[in-house]
Amino acid sequence: MDHVGHRAPNAEAILLCDAYLRIVGVGRYQPSHSVAHLAGTRTYPLDSTFRPGYNMAVNLIATKGYTDAQRILDRSFAQYQTATHVVEQATQLTRRRRDLAGLEKDLAAELRSQHTGLTATDVIEYAGLRRDLALAERKAGALVQELLAE
Repeated sequence: MDHVGHRAPNAEAILLCDAYLRIVGVGRYQPSHSVAHLAGTRTYPLDSTFRPGYNMAVNLIATKGYTDAQRILDRSFAQYQTATHVVEQATQLTRRRRDLAGLEKDLAAELRSQHTGLTATDVIEYAGLRRDLALAERKAGALVQELLAE
């Protein structure tokens, strides 16, 4: 199996050098049209053989911290190949957390300007309690309907 980045089975890498290209591993220079022909032939899948091991994970956590280490691994090419949606979700989660932090900052500024004495945390906790109450009321309503139907 070819390694990451190899598109041709007989070449390890291709380097651009003016009008000629050197195919590393083969050790000779080829005119541009030869390489163009090679590039125009069948493509080979790009497969990652990256598999994080225990020591790599420990070293990554030690140098970057748990959260950053997990983000790095979630965005690795191997992870992308395994589950494309995970990378998209990680990016979306990062964006939403950034947006939420901005909204919290805006809410705090608005509350300060209103001189209410409330904090953004107070309002967020209250909104969470209202959400939980609405969910409990819906569940209770569904139970009542179920009991009446019997």
